[in-house]
Amino acid sequence: MSGWIKLHRKIKENPIFANSDMFKLWALCLIKATHKEHDQLVGNQMVKLLPGEFVTGRHELASEFNEGVKPSEKVSPSTVWRYMKNFEKWQMLNIKSGNKFSVISITNWSEYQQSEQQVNSKRTANEQQVNTNKNVKNDKNEKNNNKRLVFDESHMKLAALLWKCIQAHSPNLKKPNLDKWANTFRLMMERDGREGKEIQDMIVWSTNHHFWYQNILSPDKLRKQYDRLAVQKNEEERKEWRNGSQQYGQSFGGNIEEASGKVSPIFGNRIGRLRKKG
Repeated sequence: MSGWIKLHRKIKENPIFANSDMFKLWALCLIKATHKEHDQLVGNQMVKLLPGEFVTGRHELASEFNEGVKPSEKVSPSTVWRYMKNFEKWQMLNIKSGNKFSVISITNWSEYQQSEQQVNSKRTANEQQVNTNKNVKNDKNEKNNNKRLVFDESHMKLAALLWKCIQAHSPNLKKPNLDKWANTFRLMMERDGREGKEIQDMIVWSTNHHFWYQNILSPDKLRKQYDRLAVQKNEEERKEWRNGSQQYGQSFGGNIEEASGKVSPIFGNRIGRLRKKG
């Protein structure tokens, strides 16, 4: 295996940067991915691979991952594959599984790994369209401003839920534009692929967390930190489960109290209580 890969500075903002095993696995995926379209023989089957794709299996991938690692520090195939499923959930890659192997496709491969020649060609084509695009964009801006805030009742309910949770610990904050908040939740569901119930649970968890409740004061903040929040939420809930506790907030010193009542569910069952100021 020869050549090199590009590593964007934005990787530092990704939650995997704080997890050495996940970071190593992601680097391995980038290294294994092909840079050009070709056919690969896997057993008796010919597989067509596009740039950013590679063929593997959970045991093969774990074997490569653990190469040169002390036996006591090796990561099991099931854990390696769980990390891969997390990458897929976070839209970093796609996994197409078959009976004997899986084809992994790195998301946005061409954006981050394309060759310098491709970059220059794309830049030239883009520069030729700049003037035309500017004129078209100016004509459409006013229309788009009116169309941008398109959301439904579920998005507005999420906005209202977040505001209610924030008010429980910061009652003196100025009321925001809930229409804009609802539109951000629409973008989280439509563009980021988040489920409504998933967002609902994350709102309650983050606004009840001893650190995050002071930081998640808008949907934009929630959206920006979502992947990091998801990793931390899963880790803390696993710890609480191991300690025999399934109650929100136990690890936060019992600071979560009932305010004006339980949070009304939007997408499912009861999801928790509001955090009181103090």
